[in-house]
Amino acid sequence: MQHIYKFPTDDTDTWTPPPMSKGHRGRYLWTDAFAVLNFITLARETANPIYLSHARTLVSTVHGILGRTRDGSTQLPGAAPSSPLEGGLRKSARKTRRGAMAMASIITTSPSGFLR
Repeated sequence: MQHIYKFPTDDTDTWTPPPMSKGHRGRYLWTDAFAVLNFITLARETANPIYLSHARTLVSTVHGILGRTRDGSTQLPGAAPSSPLEGGLRKSARKTRRGAMAMASIITTSPSGFLR
């Protein structure tokens, strides 16, 4: 995970998830969703809050790209500023959004409110 996301382990808040070689604008929903779960697990196992910060940053980055139309001009249909998740998330592939809502719920919620 460190090799892909190149995240710091100290108390810095300057980390930005690097773009991946695949996916739309460097985001690949499935990989990013599992990284969020890994960050939450690292936070729980190490008691280091930096990993929760990384999870929040990654969720925000993914939602800012895959929660918008492919050209990035607007939020997905059904979303509003007061409820941005209502539009779901696009998979980076052009074919289908099936499964995107399930992964959206994984990367935007967590047990015990870790990302709240």
